[in-house]
This record gives sequence, structure tokens and C-alpha cells, in this order.
Amino acid sequence: MKENPSSTVASFIILLILFFGGGFVGEQLAIALAPSSGFSRLFGFLALPASFIVGFFFWAGAATFVLIKLLAKGGSRPSQRSREIPPGAKGFLWSSVLSCLIVGVLTGLLSKEHGFILVSGTYVATGFVYGALCWQLAKSGWLPFPRE
Repeated sequence: MKENPSSTVASFIILLILFFGGGFVGEQLAIALAPSSGFSRLFGFLALPASFIVGFFFWAGAATFVLIKLLAKGGSRPSQRSREIPPGAKGFLWSSVLSCLIVGVLTGLLSKEHGFILVSGTYVATGFVYGALCWQLAKSGWLPFPRE
């Protein structure tokens, strides 16, 4: 099946916005919650893009395991929809929450301006929203699955 070039361009733009926008949001969050810590800015800048990359690999890996499971059953071919959008995109949610939990704890310990619970909770909430956004965009087909 041929892809629509305009949807391919839109998907690529969404991918770029999620990746680079995640770095921007993470850095702005660190500036707001721990302005006196340079390490927090670095951690914040890297948290969401790193979770995006890990989520992408988890998505590809989960799709591979589903395919192996189907082949092992000797069963049917995957449906057209599952060939277009492989399962496992929920990995974006888990990788984002986990990376933001780690960065939230580190930033909470380094923050002199705000409390630990506020800082770590804000990071976890941000990771959840970011991961859910990536998950839903991947599940709906707006985030391109890596192909050959």
C-alpha cells in the first residue's frame, strides 16, 4: 500500500516536534523548578527525548514479539491495520513516566526553591502527559513506525 506523501511529511514533522519539543519542555521545566541547578537543566533537556527514543525501541521490539508469537502459532497473517500500525506503542507511556520519575527525583533533590514532592510530582505528571501523547499519536498512525 502506498503512503500519502503529505501524511508522510506531517508524520515526520510530528516526530520532530515531539523529539525536539520534549527537550525544550524539559529544559523549561527545570528552569522553573530548579533555576539554580545546571545539572537539572541538562537532565530536564534529555529526559523526554531519551524517553522518546526508548519508547520507539520498545514499540519496535513489542511489534517483533507479536509477529514471532503469530508465526509460532502457525496461524493467520496479521490484519492490514496491525501491519500498518504495529502494537506496543504503550511503551512510550512507560518510558516517559520512568525517565521523568528519575529526573524528577534528581531535580527534586537539587532544587533549593521548591519541595521534593512538588518537583518530582510535576516531572512525573509531565512524563505521563508526554508519553500518553506519543502513545496516542503512534496508535492512531500519526507517528511513523520505523521501516527499512
